[in-house]
Amino acid sequence: RIDLFDDEIDSIRRFDPETQRSASKLERIRLLPGREFPLDESGVLQFRKRFRERFDVDTRQCPIYKDVSDGIASPGLEYYLDVFFEKLDSLFDFLPDSATICKAGNLRQAGEKFWADVSSRYEDRRFDRYRPILPPKQVFIPVDELFGKLKPYRQVQLKAHPQAISFASEPLPEMASKSNAATPLSTVKQFVDSQPGRILFTAESAGRREALLKLLK
Repeated sequence: RIDLFDDEIDSIRRFDPETQRSASKLERIRLLPGREFPLDESGVLQFRKRFRERFDVDTRQCPIYKDVSDGIASPGLEYYLDVFFEKLDSLFDFLPDSATICKAGNLRQAGEKFWADVSSRYEDRRFDRYRPILPPKQVFIPVDELFGKLKPYRQVQLKAHPQAISFASEPLPEMASKSNAATPLSTVKQFVDSQPGRILFTAESAGRREALLKLLK
């Protein structure tokens, strides 16, 4: 919550939308861009310069070059991140050394199939002079390099167990609260009365939990 004094910021506080109350006071906040790529003046200049260095094409005939020059975020522009920046970071630049990697399925096989697909698409379109594309290695982490980066981390491999048990489950019936009814939670009460076992209620936030508790009382 930002409180203003005339046209200056007087205070910045955390705000709980559930309780509509302000909490702790903040000294500063960080505003991050909504896109992965910068379309300000310096970002556009960098893109134009590096695009001309990377691709031997007539830029007047390249829609994506013209769009970026006009500050337009073309569909698929995220695949040209390497043209915007001198150096790209990956998820591994942000993971702490204590991170645990959970792996499900055959990642090696899935990675190799993905790499084969993007390599095939690159070969099909590498000579497109109207929308040139970058080599896969400049857009994605190669499979062997990816597994090399995973190696230092603690890992958990999730596998289907031959003796695993699948518990029967089904969607809940309609139990929305009817605020204009004499007993708003009548459908909830009927459901509770029909169940022989214990029932777990969950809420997505502390505020909703308090609201739910008031209803159940």
